[in-house]
Amino acid sequence: MLFKQLVVVGFLLKLAVAIQLQAKSSHPEIDGLGISSKHTGAGTDYLYLGKDFENFAWNGNSLSKSVGSAYNQYFTVKDRNPQFSVSDKGSKLDFLPSRTGTLHHDDSPHGFYACKNTGDPYSYSKDNYQLQYYKDQKPPNGCLDLVIVGCYSNSTAPHGKGY
Repeated sequence: MLFKQLVVVGFLLKLAVAIQLQAKSSHPEIDGLGISSKHTGAGTDYLYLGKDFENFAWNGNSLSKSVGSAYNQYFTVKDRNPQFSVSDKGSKLDFLPSRTGTLHHDDSPHGFYACKNTGDPYSYSKDNYQLQYYKDQKPPNGCLDLVIVGCYSNSTAPHGKGY
């Protein structure tokens, strides 16, 4: 029985496609920036905006990333921090059905912000924008609103154009 489950899981994992995430915003300082993860401890990686683009696996309703060959981290939002975590099987997400689309969390693309000086564990946000989520509350002053656009990593569309 366990072997059969492993075969099914392996088959499903092969159906995942590589997705890159990008900020789309009316604020020129963050519009078009890539979204990538940085290790922040205990199986958790917070998300930051910058020039780098990271490949994540999209399986139709969740995002994940491999950490070595031992385990996966899944996209989730804890408190106000979008993150990849090993302790959670992930948030239900959705992209608009097209070659590129907007990420929806809690049935909405809104609520994501780029913020600095968030108090993150290694102070990455001192010099970089950290991705934050404030759906039902006002974000701190200085945070910039955005939506997250997903693009297949083999897309020929240039990043930041044509979305």
